[in-house]
Amino acid sequence: MTALLRLKVDDKLYRPITHYRDTILQLADYFDRHRRVLPSVLGPTGAALPGLYAGRVFAELGDAPQALDYYQRALDAQPTGQGGSRRLLKQRGLLHSMIGTQMVYQDLYDFALDEFKVAQQLSLTISDTLDIIFNYRDIGEVFYHIGKPDSALAYYHVAMDLSRQSQNEDMLKDVQSQIARVLNSQGKYGESLPYITAATNHIDSASISAIYSIAARTYQGLGKSDSALYCYQKLLQYGNVYGKSQAYRELFLHSLADSDLPSAYDFFLRYKTFEDSLRKIDRSETVARMQSLYNYHLREQETQRLRIVNLRQERLIGIITLLSAMVVIVAFLLFLRRRQAWKSRYDYLNQLREEAALGAENTISELQSQILKLQNQIEPLKLASSKKYEFEIRRLESEKAELQNQLDNNMFRREAKQEATELLECSDQVRRMHQFATTTPHTLDRNDWDAFFQAVNTCFPNFPNHLAKLGQLSDIQKKVCYLRKAKFQTREISRLLFRQETSVYSVYSRLYQSYTGKKGSTEKFDELLSIL
Repeated sequence: MTALLRLKVDDKLYRPITHYRDTILQLADYFDRHRRVLPSVLGPTGAALPGLYAGRVFAELGDAPQALDYYQRALDAQPTGQGGSRRLLKQRGLLHSMIGTQMVYQDLYDFALDEFKVAQQLSLTISDTLDIIFNYRDIGEVFYHIGKPDSALAYYHVAMDLSRQSQNEDMLKDVQSQIARVLNSQGKYGESLPYITAATNHIDSASISAIYSIAARTYQGLGKSDSALYCYQKLLQYGNVYGKSQAYRELFLHSLADSDLPSAYDFFLRYKTFEDSLRKIDRSETVARMQSLYNYHLREQETQRLRIVNLRQERLIGIITLLSAMVVIVAFLLFLRRRQAWKSRYDYLNQLREEAALGAENTISELQSQILKLQNQIEPLKLASSKKYEFEIRRLESEKAELQNQLDNNMFRREAKQEATELLECSDQVRRMHQFATTTPHTLDRNDWDAFFQAVNTCFPNFPNHLAKLGQLSDIQKKVCYLRKAKFQTREISRLLFRQETSVYSVYSRLYQSYTGKKGSTEKFDELLSIL
């Protein structure tokens, strides 16, 4: 009983309860053997608690058949008959709702709908507003899954109105997110936006994964890729295994579209890892097996169940083997493509480095030293006033003139680069961007960014061509390159792009690695931009 009380407390505090597996199984079996006398000792609701919590434990472990089996035991432990106290009817409705939820996870929607309707009838009998809202929401979800979005919306709107009347903000936001999901499935992203926007203004820990997942779909449907990527990043932080799987898949596709192959490969591997985890959750049971496990009196068909489990495991092994082979092939192709791209970029960067070296201080100093040396050779020959030195003097002066021409060109390169940098820093567009970065975060529109890009391109006309030859950039990567070229600090860039500083540093690292094939610091990335 002490263990049962501890489990109940942890469940009330939303703590994980899977570590109670062995304890709750022993309690459930004990209560099952003494079912006839326990209601008189513990009351009608207390006798069902071990089965209820055993089902909860297996539900968290992803074992739907065992969860359903124990939920059915909990119902069997209750007194028979239609009547009962309010607590008993509430518990009975809760059990039917939990059974319906597990049926939804197994795609047995007809059974789930029956269970939710029973639960709703019990909730209406005792006028439990919160349970009524939950059941309306769950019935709406079933209609959504069976392809009846209009019916789903009707139930969701009833649940939303009741949530608003009862001032239940958590439930209201949850139902609003579900309405947005249904509208998204119909391609009505514009209608969905107000609901998901309202839902994201107040997110509790239980629904954060679902709401950000739906929000990402909405923004993606509206073409707002930055907002969608923000939601996927949130899913990586706070999402459950389903949300993270979706986020890694979409980030993989986004990186692939941006030709960011290293990131795409990394996201692909993480996505496949989560997909393999999801396949371990028991969501592929056949209807016949679920029906037999749902009926407590047919559990003797264990042999048939084990045969189906073995068959599923064989199929899973085959799928894993096939996916592993596909991963190896894709990785090899990505490696070849990345290697070829790196070689091309390496040659191009070497060419740019050689050109940039002409304006370097050490090169200019070396030319000045050579010119001075030639001048020191010419002056004694001229003082000698001998005709036999005329040819040597002309040769030395020609060599000196050529070196002077190189010196003038290199000085011009350095001064032009310095003037371009100073001109860019003093431009109205750059000053305006600095102002945006140091004041309250400001959402820049396309005209603001275009004006800034034009200012940089005017001062460094070859900069966009160099970036294009080094590879295709995403919108965020392009903005980071331009801002860093204009000497913006990382803190300013993070505010302008609404990204964390760690995310901006990550962009530096990924770009440098994609350009050079090597890992590099922020300073290395700045050196690379200085030659573009």
